[in-house]
Amino acid sequence: MSTSVTPASSSSGWLF
Repeated sequence: MSTSVTPASSSSGWLF
């Protein structure tokens, strides 16, 4: 995982 708040196509909707 990346240490940045970016909207990504993830199950949670956001990649942290």
